Amino acid sequence: MGDDMDSDMEMPLGERLRSYLSSRGGCVANELVVFGAGKMAQCLIETFVARECFSREEIVPITQSQKSALNWIERGYERATTLAQYIQTNPGEANRVIMIGVKPQIRTELFDVLIASSLRLNAVLIVSILAGITHTTLSTELSFLGGIPVVRAMPNVPSEIGAGVTLLYSTNEDASKVAATLLKAAGEVFVLPETQFNAAASVAGSGPAFAALLVEGLADGGVLSGLPRDKALQMTLLMLKGSIELMIQSGLHPGQLKDKVCSAGGTTIAGVRELEKHGVRSALMECVKSATERAFELGGQSSK
Repeated sequence: MGDDMDSDMEMPLGERLRSYLSSRGGCVANELVVFGAGKMAQCLIETFVARECFSREEIVPITQSQKSALNWIERGYERATTLAQYIQTNPGEANRVIMIGVKPQIRTELFDVLIASSLRLNAVLIVSILAGITHTTLSTELSFLGGIPVVRAMPNVPSEIGAGVTLLYSTNEDASKVAATLLKAAGEVFVLPETQFNAAASVAGSGPAFAALLVEGLADGGVLSGLPRDKALQMTLLMLKGSIELMIQSGLHPGQLKDKVCSAGGTTIAGVRELEKHGVRSALMECVKSATERAFELGGQSSK
């Protein structure tokens, strides 16, 4: 991601983030404001705290309801608040990272409220995790904040344990580097051209749901064949974990692994035949395609 970051790789991740921000003009981020502290934002927040990118005292989860804010407060995030309360407190000066995590369909409602409030938010960076909304659209809609650099990002649920995949795009190289440093706390980061973003989000972002369905199906097959439920699920999870690690560490192509397990006239090839008969490969391709098309719809674009 750049020599000035790579030279500091021995530093703790939180210190690297602050060091890099400081090297870009003294703007050291000391606050993370999260508009729309839902499930994905929660995954990232917990990881940022665990990796000491931000402390709980430096994070401001902004929720739609007082009940949600209280839930955050009970978990140690004492600055959690509703949008209305946040505006009333007039947050003032701070070098913030702003994260936008509301549902894409209601983002303009949030922006309209902020515009009407005349709230001024100093920030070194805006990170959007809105599915399907392009960088150009985001930059235009957020221009009322005064030209703060915008990064489009898409993390996934395994980010909660630091094993996620996060996609990034920005037209601002420094913004991309800062966001990548922060989001490396959650796992691997891929900086992509925006033309590939929705497809990548469908594989990496939606993929855990597709993988979970595969796990359920294989475990159900074990139960159907006589295994206790807990054993079937445990075996399925460990089998997939081992198979994936083998392919990652050895560089073995999935087709090669399949061929390695299938013997002539054996049980595995009989099972593979059933998968092919029922179009499992095609179904997986179509689920990624449908998710990609839906992302374009959310952004008001055509996938063609």
